[in-house]
Amino acid sequence: MRIIFIVMMSLFVFQMEAQKVVMLHKSNGQQRAFYGNQPLQDAYDAASNEDTIYLPGGTFVIPTIDKRLTIYGAGHYPDSTQATGKTIIANSFYINSNADSFHLEGVDINGSISVNSNVNYLLLKHNSFISIDYSIVPVSSNSRIEGNVIRGSVSATYAANLLLVNNIIAGQLISTTNGDVIRNNIFLINASNYTLNNCFYTLFENNIFLNTLASCVVFGGSDYNTFSNNVFTITPTIYLSTFTNNYTNVDTANLFVHLTNNLFTYSDNYHLKTPGTYVGADATECGIYGGLFGYKEGAVPANPHIRQKTIAATTDVNGQLNVNITVAAQDK
Repeated sequence: MRIIFIVMMSLFVFQMEAQKVVMLHKSNGQQRAFYGNQPLQDAYDAASNEDTIYLPGGTFVIPTIDKRLTIYGAGHYPDSTQATGKTIIANSFYINSNADSFHLEGVDINGSISVNSNVNYLLLKHNSFISIDYSIVPVSSNSRIEGNVIRGSVSATYAANLLLVNNIIAGQLISTTNGDVIRNNIFLINASNYTLNNCFYTLFENNIFLNTLASCVVFGGSDYNTFSNNVFTITPTIYLSTFTNNYTNVDTANLFVHLTNNLFTYSDNYHLKTPGTYVGADATECGIYGGLFGYKEGAVPANPHIRQKTIAATTDVNGQLNVNITVAAQDK
């Protein structure tokens, strides 16, 4: 069913040329197409809890999310979206309290995400965004932020039991607390900025920290944390935290297959040169390719993915249009 959906989107895009077509798959099996000036807004307005919205490549404005929906984009890596183009969200947006179990996957957000009130079981997966902020009471519980490129900070002040896994994070991690698990991430931040700021009673496991100043890795008032099987480029100052089986003073130049600098670039390769050298607490490798939620190459979303699309410019002598679309199923 989802493969048919993706093919339908591709054909709609051709038929409408410059107009972007958003598909709404309702939980009762009905399907609707939206296009025009605000197709995502129109699809959202027509959606009910448990519905799924499919976005093609192109740029969209997302509304405040206050429904329990799943939204799939086409992805954000250039080499994985050549047939479709990237799905870009042009604005920052809020997620409100009626959006429990909201799932967003495969989009490039040119802004930040703010979680308002108590939004539970939020899933953000295979996206790129500037930052996410849990700064509104009451507490939001059981979010999973998985396999994203986070170009700024994660502020977890009112996030309980946060699972932050297999992300590439360029900014700070702020205000984690008891029950939060930070596992298999790469923290790119370097030099005079704190990597961790006011983080307490948090499990840090199998991560890679690239900060080269010992006092800036876990300073900023962070204490009573557990650091297990993480990779550090220096020997960090740990203060009142527990520190076991970590790798220290690791040479960054020999760590990754290709790393340009401490800014995320799509051309870098974050695979470890010798993954067997840096083994995590779960016996998989440290960094984003280890653990239960190993980073997916190209961050391709879980819906069937258009790998190649050829649509003839005109019909043939029989009035038929030659369309060749290759769709690949995804396993996660």
